[in-house]
Amino acid sequence: MALDAGNIFDNASPSSAKDYYLWVCQELAKRYGSNPAVMGFVLGNEMNNPTRLQSETFWSINVEFVKEVRKHAPGKLILQAMQNDGDLFTYTVGIGKNSEALIKKYADHYDLWVVNIFEGNSFDTFLERFKKQVSENDYILPIMFTEYGVPASENKTVNGGETVVELKDNAKIVGTYLSELYTSMTQKKYLGYYCGGTYFEYCDEWWKGNGTGICDHTTPSQNAAPDFPGGSWESAWWGLYSIVPTGRTCTDGPWDASTNAPYPADTLANRHAVTVMMGLTIPFGYVGGS
Repeated sequence: MALDAGNIFDNASPSSAKDYYLWVCQELAKRYGSNPAVMGFVLGNEMNNPTRLQSETFWSINVEFVKEVRKHAPGKLILQAMQNDGDLFTYTVGIGKNSEALIKKYADHYDLWVVNIFEGNSFDTFLERFKKQVSENDYILPIMFTEYGVPASENKTVNGGETVVELKDNAKIVGTYLSELYTSMTQKKYLGYYCGGTYFEYCDEWWKGNGTGICDHTTPSQNAAPDFPGGSWESAWWGLYSIVPTGRTCTDGPWDASTNAPYPADTLANRHAVTVMMGLTIPFGYVGGS
């Protein structure tokens, strides 16, 4: 459930935005809450910044959203996805004698922690931090990763100009990286509180790139990311699958003016990571009891 966090929580007069999203929560919970394929609902993605998280207003408004979903979708999981802020689990909400630990606030609202994490080829540092700061206290909740992944690109100089290209050998190193991540996240010592994740992402998203949104994504990234195989963070290149235009070139849009009809749908081409992911052995899984 997308939430416009700025207008709902940070605006001085958020009532109209809040009322709209309360309606959204009601309608989506009514429509999908009884569907057996629906595990639960994520109320907003990457909702956190330090000021917002430590505000009583943020949590009091969240209570209203959670109540609507629980009312219309009883028995479903309710989550709120956070970014991997290094201080996420140590913040307090409010000031003075009435302040509360953020991890207590979260446990009062939600059923498990969900965090988007892009932290090198190992999750050990994060999961050890979670163990110490969350799972070894009175507000125990399991955790899953709502986003983790690896971009399949690197900046290159080609014919004297800077561009972005796919990593060599069908981005084979991304598959290796993914295997290492999976080994890290499924260690037995974490399965008392870690219960899975969702890979970011299925296919490339050209619309996120610095180039054209209809064919390629070649403008070099300005975002250094030394933990990734390609050394940069290029938003459009995260797919397990790349995209191949069919019947058109990169100078064409999706519409063929000569026939006044759309070109055939683009196709997907699997990268090496697809083969790796399909060959992973799924462990018995989350074994936490409380």
